[in-house]
Amino acid sequence: MGCFFGHKWNGCKCERCGKKRNIGHKYVPVEGICLVKCSICGKPRSTGKHIWNGCKCECGATRDEGHDWNGCKCKKCSKKRDEGHNFVPVNESIEECTICGLMRCALPEFAENHNLSLVVEVGDSLNVRLPIKADRCTVNWGDDSNVDEYNIDANLYHSYSKAGSYTITINAEGLSSFNKIYAKVTAIYLKNCPQLEELDCSKTKLTTLSISGCTALMYLNCEHCELTLLDLSNNTQLKRVECSHNQLSKVALDWVFHQLPTHYSSYVTVKSTEVPSVFIVCGNNPGFNSCNKQIAKNKKWLVWGKAMLIGASALTPSRWMEVNY
Repeated sequence: MGCFFGHKWNGCKCERCGKKRNIGHKYVPVEGICLVKCSICGKPRSTGKHIWNGCKCECGATRDEGHDWNGCKCKKCSKKRDEGHNFVPVNESIEECTICGLMRCALPEFAENHNLSLVVEVGDSLNVRLPIKADRCTVNWGDDSNVDEYNIDANLYHSYSKAGSYTITINAEGLSSFNKIYAKVTAIYLKNCPQLEELDCSKTKLTTLSISGCTALMYLNCEHCELTLLDLSNNTQLKRVECSHNQLSKVALDWVFHQLPTHYSSYVTVKSTEVPSVFIVCGNNPGFNSCNKQIAKNKKWLVWGKAMLIGASALTPSRWMEVNY
């Protein structure tokens, strides 16, 4: 029945038509929890005096203390932490935590004692070129040749006697840059590289990339590879990530977004002009259209399907053509 001539209010609810309003409530306590509830319409309201059971109140509110940890995950509020994981192998290159589902690249035995390890497919040209900036490095090319030592920042060249798959291990002091790899690399493992700021391993046959030891990394380009997983959990200084044209699913991209560090702004001012400084390019992946880009945007990251940089260094762009989603 409509109230054509005015409502007949009983506090917060009309007795004739059942319409509710947000005044006139009659709140009564709810035993055992910190809520009161309107005896007329049933609307609940917090009293602000939570009854805590560790980190969680019966009303659903949580606090960052009193957790009941099961390894890396709280049993009560489901909060996660970056310790206490229980990693088990998924395959030869990926491990997954049985508690929280976190995935990471597995570190093979040959990579345990080296800063940088690579698996390369050497073709008919028999040549490999690795552009490395470091104070000093020692290289084992994975064949019968001698171990080479280098004391300059330069391209490292090596010629193999026959085509095949080789494991290259490098111990480098002061490794600061590893860009534009001229080889068919299928796996890269970087360990204990706290000075490395730039890594460009794009346009290779890369299926495995482990960069957890690169805590100062600001620029990563792994476009046009074959990655199904990208672990950025320890790369807290990242500002630019280019990972388009891979095999990253919706779940894999959402996980990438969750790992990105939070910034205060997406732009910097260069000669009175604002230019993008914090962004991720991740188009042409199977999960791009359905992934939750808002996760990255909430951390002040621009999310692009594609981007082109002309005439600029890795961290000071001068001209951009982009699609911003």
